[in-house]
Amino acid sequence: MQDVARRSGSNDEITDALADIRLPCDSGSYKRLGEVRDRAELKWSAQCLSRLDPEALTPVIEGRWLDGYDMQDVFSNIHCPTLLLQADPKAGGALTNIDAEAACATIASCQHARFASCGHQLHRDRPEEVLQTFAKFALSITSSEKSPEGNLS
Repeated sequence: MQDVARRSGSNDEITDALADIRLPCDSGSYKRLGEVRDRAELKWSAQCLSRLDPEALTPVIEGRWLDGYDMQDVFSNIHCPTLLLQADPKAGGALTNIDAEAACATIASCQHARFASCGHQLHRDRPEEVLQTFAKFALSITSSEKSPEGNLS
C-alpha cells in the first residue's frame, strides 16, 4: 500500500496497482487484493491513498502504530451504551476475537454483533443485517432509558 501511495497516476492506475497487491494466504500461497475486494472498493481506496502522505503508513509497516495506545484504558473510559460490530477476521475483518472480547469485558454496556464470513466492509456487504443490528441496538437503549412516564429521559 505504501508503494502504491508513493506512485502518481490516475485513479484507475492506482486502482490497478492496488488490485495487483499480493496477500499471503494460510496455505503459503498468495491472493491478489483484486480477488478479495471488488473494483468499487479498490477505487475508493485508491482515492484515499492519493490523498495520503505515504509516511503515515510507516508506523503500521514497522508494527508500532499502536505504541502508547492502552486499549484497556480507552475501553474503561467508555461509559455510554456501545455497539461493537465485528467483521470476520478470517474474511478480512480488522478486529480480532481476542480484542473484541477484551472490549466487551471492559466497556460497561457493550453489545457485540459478529458477522461471520464477512470482511471489513460489512456495511457494504450486508447492509440489511447491519441496519437491523443498529435498529435492535437503538431500540434496546431507548427502551432501557424510558422514564416512568414513558418519555425518554
